[in-house]
Amino acid sequence: MKNKMVLGILMVYFLILAFVLFLQVFGGKNDVVSSPTTSGEVAAEDRLDRAVVLYKESPVIMANKKQMLIDKNNVSFVPLIENQVAYVPLSFFKSAYGASVTYDAGAGSAAIRLNNEALVLDRKKADIVSSSSERDLEYNNSIFIRRNTMYIPLDVFAEAFDKEIHYYNDLVIISGDKKAFTQEESDDFINSLKAQVTELPYVANEGNLKELTDTLGRNGFLRRVGTVVGGRSSEEDAVVKLIADKKSGLIANDEKYIYFGRDNVIYITDHLSNKIINKIDMENDFTISRLYLQDNILVAAGTRRFGGDTSQKPTETVSSETTTEASTEAASSAETAEEDTQSDDREGVCSAVYVYNIGDRANAVKEREFDVDGTLIDTVKHGDYVYILSQLSVFDNEREGHFYPPSYRDSAMGGQINTLGFENIQYFPETGTNDYTLISSLNIADMSAAANVKAYLCGGSNVYLSENNLYVAKSRYTAFDSGENTENTFIYRMSLSEGNIVSKGGGNVKGYVLDRNSMNENSGYFSIATEYKEKGTDKNITNIYILNNNMELCGEANRIANNAAIRSAIFTENKIFLIPAERGQAMYLIDSSNPVNPEGQGILKLSTGNILIYPYDESHILTIDNGESILKMNVYSIEGMDNARRLYSEELGKENIDTPLFENSDYFEFDRERNRFVLPVVIKDMASGEVTFNGSYAYDINMDEGFKRIGTIDESNNKDVHYFKYNGHIYCFGSERTDVVDVNDFENIVSIAME
Repeated sequence: MKNKMVLGILMVYFLILAFVLFLQVFGGKNDVVSSPTTSGEVAAEDRLDRAVVLYKESPVIMANKKQMLIDKNNVSFVPLIENQVAYVPLSFFKSAYGASVTYDAGAGSAAIRLNNEALVLDRKKADIVSSSSERDLEYNNSIFIRRNTMYIPLDVFAEAFDKEIHYYNDLVIISGDKKAFTQEESDDFINSLKAQVTELPYVANEGNLKELTDTLGRNGFLRRVGTVVGGRSSEEDAVVKLIADKKSGLIANDEKYIYFGRDNVIYITDHLSNKIINKIDMENDFTISRLYLQDNILVAAGTRRFGGDTSQKPTETVSSETTTEASTEAASSAETAEEDTQSDDREGVCSAVYVYNIGDRANAVKEREFDVDGTLIDTVKHGDYVYILSQLSVFDNEREGHFYPPSYRDSAMGGQINTLGFENIQYFPETGTNDYTLISSLNIADMSAAANVKAYLCGGSNVYLSENNLYVAKSRYTAFDSGENTENTFIYRMSLSEGNIVSKGGGNVKGYVLDRNSMNENSGYFSIATEYKEKGTDKNITNIYILNNNMELCGEANRIANNAAIRSAIFTENKIFLIPAERGQAMYLIDSSNPVNPEGQGILKLSTGNILIYPYDESHILTIDNGESILKMNVYSIEGMDNARRLYSEELGKENIDTPLFENSDYFEFDRERNRFVLPVVIKDMASGEVTFNGSYAYDINMDEGFKRIGTIDESNNKDVHYFKYNGHIYCFGSERTDVVDVNDFENIVSIAME
């Protein structure tokens, strides 16, 4: 009886199992158990489980919902779409599907092995081969070699391994589930996928950070195929510099007051009474770099040092929700290091901003304090927002062999230490450097609005900050076109608008960028100077490229320096000056007034010394140089093609005289209303070396007559003087005092002690 019951239960079980198998076998043909008839019946997350998403000319793909690079060793390997057919580098199949790939460039053949089958193809035929069979495939789109790799048409791969391809303009989805996607996908869905394969990829965790950067040693450098960094060291100062027609970043003013920052102090001077009415002392470890003034808000940006006087360190800490743990393999020791992250034991430097309410100038009130890891590179103000650009080595956040993300502190968020998470940090696919580039935005009109901080790994040194955008230039050693193997530069653009920092794609130009000074934005156009070695001749080829707001090439000037080596570039409103690599060589001029057609405008022979250029107008420049140990001033006409010539020159002295402008051009002051400028000079006794005069010469300049000295300003016992012209007076802000000089009477001087 018992055996019969067991037998009955087994029979019922097998009947149920047979019914389920029947549904799976026959129901699949009628879309009952298998994929639904419309993609909307399956959640987007589920549909992407067996899908690969790629975008034309982007090195980033998404495979099974995981973001990755097509080839982490060469970001020039990107998908191409030609005649409505997608072609991918051979390494795509290895990254996206884990396939085994081989190819013979000489024979023009390749093999892709996946799921115990192999797709074997050359330029004429394609076969799918298994251990028991071989089948010819229809093959209309041939393989080809480009950019040092073999490209495979996706359609033949899809036919061989039973995949389905969907095109949404330049976005492509390859799915292993038939009918999981349709051609009528929503714009929101397609745009969300596009964002994941066109924007910068994410670091995600410490393990990836170690792989992306050179963490083997502080002096090491990760060299990979595709990540060779060209150009000269950015630490090499150019011998020719631009004197900008603007006041020092340490000086701001309104109708009644002048604000001057030195070290960690801001002096507020009433220029009607010539009295200092307030002295704002900040922390001893802070050094001011830039002042901004907006109505009754005064902002001081600069650098703050940690690790010395611990009493100056912030004390409040918090565990950030975005802080990531160390890599999985180091989880056992990550908890201890995580605790270290939450205590404010930071050392080194950070970029800091202090915001003051100066409604009552005599009693300024600090309303906000912000700091972020890294050395301050630059700041800009646009509208109600101040943007702070800083850089940080990954080694600065290393403790006991573990690497941690950057952190920041904002009094608007309680003053705690907030650590960015690796999952929120993006990286530049070209890699090759071990630094973070951080861009922060601070609302100075709304003190309760939290700061916005973004970090990018592997930014490198060629970073340029304009009022509206952040540009990062990255080198790629690859073929710019099919016939030439030349290094080129990809420029990434991040838009800065209303405190938001948004990736806006990028553009590609030939050659490597000379340095960070060789980039400029003007009237919505981005200009860049590049150089490369011509294949076969080893000649230096210098080009100027101009890109529009969509990072599309709209103008270029090629081969403009007669094969000379170029060090850097200087940009004015409508001119570009190419600075030679060696002293005494010619400087090349480019007219960029028409961004669609920049063109060479001739050469200018300069001295062998240090040179400063002040753009007087579109047809003239004023230069100051110390070639052959002679300090002199010159006026050049740069009007017309190949017509640059010197109009006037005046020697100020030989070896005993020099100007601090070569070290800091902020000391220069030009009065446009009177055509008058102040040139700071230092004169020493040739025998003793003692300073006999420390001050400045004042000159009138006239394009018909040249230079005329009209007076001197003696700044003896006053060092590091910054000059500022306002309301008929020249303010000489020094370390010991401020001298106020009447521009019409240089003997009329009022001195204010800097107490």
